[in-house]
Amino acid sequence: QSDLATLNENVIEVKISDEDEDSEPTTRKEEITLLGKWLPTERSAMDKKYHIVSKICKKLKWERKTYRQNLSALRSRLHIVEKHMCVKNYDAINYSAVPSRCMHIHSRPKMAFPRNDEDRFNEYTDALKRNDPTVSLNVAQLYPHEIVKEYLQGYTIQNYNEMTEQKWARYIDEKITSEMRESMASTMVVADVSGSMMGGIKTRPIDVCIGLALMIAETLPGALHNHIMTFSDRPSFYEVIGTTLFDRVRSITKAPWGMSTNIEGTFQTLLDNCVRLNVPTEEMPKRIII
Repeated sequence: QSDLATLNENVIEVKISDEDEDSEPTTRKEEITLLGKWLPTERSAMDKKYHIVSKICKKLKWERKTYRQNLSALRSRLHIVEKHMCVKNYDAINYSAVPSRCMHIHSRPKMAFPRNDEDRFNEYTDALKRNDPTVSLNVAQLYPHEIVKEYLQGYTIQNYNEMTEQKWARYIDEKITSEMRESMASTMVVADVSGSMMGGIKTRPIDVCIGLALMIAETLPGALHNHIMTFSDRPSFYEVIGTTLFDRVRSITKAPWGMSTNIEGTFQTLLDNCVRLNVPTEEMPKRIII
């Protein structure tokens, strides 16, 4: 509790510093920080738990009304997406500028963007598919398993979704550095897609497994490209089929699995297939992830 209190006070000090930098937000300068986005709204869950608004007002010698007014002014300058959503002003949302977490949550089928702004959002998605240079998609704070999970709801593969495809394509292009590609190109994944991997509520083992396996399989060179090893007492060298993420997720979930595994058999099966396919020495896997 004492450590939490210290951290809380340090956060307050940082926010006070930024508040000073963003003072007089409606008249001072063109660019401001993102402070207004992250400051808590009065009586929000965060404020009720940590009493942050009261502490900020005390340090700045502000009335709560002053805090509300300044926060509103800051947020109006930031064009926060959620603020436009609250008043159903979707025409004001520039989808290319939407943060990755917000886009990930609200772009799914039947969620806010396609539900409340169908025509504009479909136009935006179509532009992404055409590689229109005037639009972009932010994936900075996403992870492979989160994208894959959009196709894996329970035990059912969901319908094809173009936005999900675009998230994955841009993640691979933008987030995987040349150094990462070089490392992954010498890595083979043993993927367990058995029922025991379905546990969990938010992040399930199977989502992480499939996301990692597909990402690495895409980077493998030559004859190993798009291949994984199955998690089984009779392991197999399995090819992931498909050109879309949808097809590849469906393919990998159909990979055979057993109630146990055979480490020695995994190495032997991989070696046998590398020999059969004449895989060059420099392309042989140097590490295996199970």
